[in-house]
Amino acid sequence: MMYINMGAQGSGSFIIGVLFFLVLLVGMNFLNWKALYSGTYYKLQQKSIIPVSWMSVGGAGYVLGQLILSFIYTVSAVFIVIIICISLLSLLTAYFSIFIHRYYYMSKNIKLVKQVYPEFGMPMSERYKKKKNIKKLHKSIE
Repeated sequence: MMYINMGAQGSGSFIIGVLFFLVLLVGMNFLNWKALYSGTYYKLQQKSIIPVSWMSVGGAGYVLGQLILSFIYTVSAVFIVIIICISLLSLLTAYFSIFIHRYYYMSKNIKLVKQVYPEFGMPMSERYKKKKNIKKLHKSIE
């Protein structure tokens, strides 16, 4: 977009853009790693002050309004679609990096995970059998 809109020439602009994208990836992975191992994600899940659904609706409404206004008042809608694609790529990368860090954490600390969730890693049929057996045991005790 810098080549078309700003008239940039040469490979310097491309290299700077790639470097900024790599810094974004490394930065998001570092922040996710830091938040996962410091317990920030757990603390955020325990708070119910601001519902995430309402925040996402507000953000989506803002983006949708910008898109509609941009399609109406600008000639080139292709640039807007490209910006949306780049934004989605960065958001998906951040989203997937969270699950990568969770996977590595669980694979390193499998014993701790099984202490908290004893049915972790079991086939679904066995998980339900254990729950049913526990319910039957409680009923027979009563």
